[in-house]
Amino acid sequence: MAAVHAQPISQVDFWLLLTNLGRGWPAFAILAALDLGSGKRSALFFRCFLLSALLLPLMKKFFSVARPVSVMGPDALHLMGVPVTGMSSMPSGHALTAGAVLGILWLTSTHPYSKHRFDFISLAGLLIALLVAFSRIVIGAHWPADVVIGFGIGLLMACAAGWHEQRKPWARSLSKGYWVWAILVLQFVCPGIMFWSAAENPLEVMPNLLLGIGAALLAIISLRRHYLNTVLLKQVGDSH
Repeated sequence: MAAVHAQPISQVDFWLLLTNLGRGWPAFAILAALDLGSGKRSALFFRCFLLSALLLPLMKKFFSVARPVSVMGPDALHLMGVPVTGMSSMPSGHALTAGAVLGILWLTSTHPYSKHRFDFISLAGLLIALLVAFSRIVIGAHWPADVVIGFGIGLLMACAAGWHEQRKPWARSLSKGYWVWAILVLQFVCPGIMFWSAAENPLEVMPNLLLGIGAALLAIISLRRHYLNTVLLKQVGDSH
């Protein structure tokens, strides 16, 4: 931790953009847009979300590790955004989300027995997930151990979600009927949350605005894809 913060660190908005990608809403916006109507990635995301909502607060309370700024002091760290204090450092929730998203992309990118498991999306996801996790150290919010353990727990949660999805699938239900529209509505809620965060947090305005714009574009793409699929299915039905 001391070695990282002994180096000159610039590009504050870049690191804050990365660290905010580790929040649940941007993660959902990305996975839902990459779902391509199958419901698989959305199903795994919701399973991981429920697991983390149950386990993460318990783990933070059990370990009760002080945040870096509470131990090293603000002068020893390059603090970015809103400084985080208290006894909730272990594990990192943002790194957990990054690990879970990477695991979901890895599980859904190709066939389990394919030799080419890591396609472009998986490799890009790996790079971005590692940067998101590392950003928690750079901005002074977490110790390296918090990030490593959080990232590992996220991967394990994705594996557990994939295991349970094979036995009790949700993807089929999420890919049709009212569930499709519910997911689309949530996708359009995502940019609203990010724009609200930008308005409420003067220290992270630009990163949240960029994430909000990105989430809005992804939601529009998903809506257009759903519309085109609906038109195509109707044409196929009329032809028969």
